[in-house]
Amino acid sequence: MQEKISGRAFLRTWTGLIFVGLVCVVVSLYPTFRAERPAALFGAFLLFVLASGLLLRLLFTRCRNVQQKLARQSTEDPLTGLKNVRHFRRSLQLSIQRFHQHDQSFAVALLDLNDFEKYNRRLGHPGGDKVLRQVARCLDENSGDHDPPARYGGDEFILMLPGTTYQEAKRYVEQLCRSVEEAVFEVDCETVSLSMSAGIAFCPEDGESEQDIVRAADRNLHRAKSSGLSVFTSRTIDSAQDLLQSNRPLAVHSEGDYLDKVAKKTTEMYLLAKNDDLEIIKQTIAPDKMIQIQGADDESFEFFYLLEGEVLYPREDLVLKPGDFISVQSAQQEEYFKTLTQTTFLDVTTTAAFKSKQKQIRRLLSLNREVAKKDQQTDEHSRRLQELSRRTGEELGLSERALFSLGYASFLHDIGKAEVPASILSKPGELTEDEWEIIKQHPRWGRDLILEHLSSSLFERVAEIVYQHHERYDGRGYPRGLKGEEIAVEAQILATVDAYDAMLHDRPYRDAMPRQEALQELKQHKGKQFTPQVVEAFLRAEEEFYCSSCQQAEPADGNNKQ
Repeated sequence: MQEKISGRAFLRTWTGLIFVGLVCVVVSLYPTFRAERPAALFGAFLLFVLASGLLLRLLFTRCRNVQQKLARQSTEDPLTGLKNVRHFRRSLQLSIQRFHQHDQSFAVALLDLNDFEKYNRRLGHPGGDKVLRQVARCLDENSGDHDPPARYGGDEFILMLPGTTYQEAKRYVEQLCRSVEEAVFEVDCETVSLSMSAGIAFCPEDGESEQDIVRAADRNLHRAKSSGLSVFTSRTIDSAQDLLQSNRPLAVHSEGDYLDKVAKKTTEMYLLAKNDDLEIIKQTIAPDKMIQIQGADDESFEFFYLLEGEVLYPREDLVLKPGDFISVQSAQQEEYFKTLTQTTFLDVTTTAAFKSKQKQIRRLLSLNREVAKKDQQTDEHSRRLQELSRRTGEELGLSERALFSLGYASFLHDIGKAEVPASILSKPGELTEDEWEIIKQHPRWGRDLILEHLSSSLFERVAEIVYQHHERYDGRGYPRGLKGEEIAVEAQILATVDAYDAMLHDRPYRDAMPRQEALQELKQHKGKQFTPQVVEAFLRAEEEFYCSSCQQAEPADGNNKQ
């Protein structure tokens, strides 16, 4: 029997059963059956009772379904499918009761999408609603063992964190914010990248009533937005002035405490403390990475203290070790260092460095994710290019500045593919002439995206390298048909390494090529597609890369055929 019965079907069933019961009674009274009237009446009565029982069962089933539906609607947000604010308030009230009865503390986090209004204006409210549904799904999928956030209203979400410590709550909310930041949402073929801020309140630290706790979470959310931090709590100290105003001239923090964090695969940055004039940042960088140090225009000061690892200063051929430090004051000269091992240093600066670097890293990752969503191989391909390009540049004796620019260009070289339809990027057969013309535009689109989103003099050179990385030594490349020395040497390196790595891995239109065959292809096209000196330098770098202690960086996805 069906569990759900519509109102019209229910009415038809009720009418039919009454009709059957009446027919039975009328038939039992007919003269032919008069002699057997008692038995007929008993049969009709029994049938009527059975029919009524069936009707009551259907009635109870329908009432139960309606009740369950109403209960679900009363606690579920109709737009996102998450729990609504009514459900959250019930959970909060229960948590407050448990606190008073069993002294069980808890946290409340209020999360809000940053600058979401501009997407409502650009996409319209229907488009904005689609984004909110995708964000809700992202939060739900990344909730782990915790209950997913409830929708608080508009673009705000709220969640309960019962029985969590300060560090656990902060770490979990940061992870939720990061999951939204790292996701790429699509609405009507338009890519949307978002970030999220959050404020956390704790019971009993921020209050013991529903109003006090929610008000504290909302206050901390606004402080997160105004200070540029992704997560703000009542224990967050964002300036020396706050310390004085709150009569707390001394603050003691535990290991792992920080104000804000930003990370990618090769580096992590933690903002430990700040005031209006000073920031203290701890940064960890992977081995074999270039670091640029440059003073600002004004009376700035920056101090780097090496905590762990070893760093090479190429200009002086000097290796820095833990305890060594660097100071920079109002210097316009750029200096470059190279990490020899995983390195951690403390950066004390009078410039607002963290916010700028955080924004730069997030934008870099966002641009790369937009491409990776269309072309799954782009991310690992770019990282392999970074390593091989750097080694080739070192073989050619490139300056530290050139190597630094080449590293960024290798990471961003295919960023223009964000503008290319996925159907073209993943097409298994040959491209049509029109499709090929679209593909040939991606170096120009890449340059424009870099200049638009990464406003720094460093990225002007990076943008030009990306723009030229499909030019050929013989002048038959694109988009400008440059040849020979007209092509930047970093772009010549990138073109060679890019072609080699592409040959070594499967593509939609062909299978991977054995390594020795790919190397032979480079040699055959030396002086035509590829610059001779660059090919020779690459062959030396490739031999070291694949046949030395750096073998762990070699692609190992099964497509690399030796």
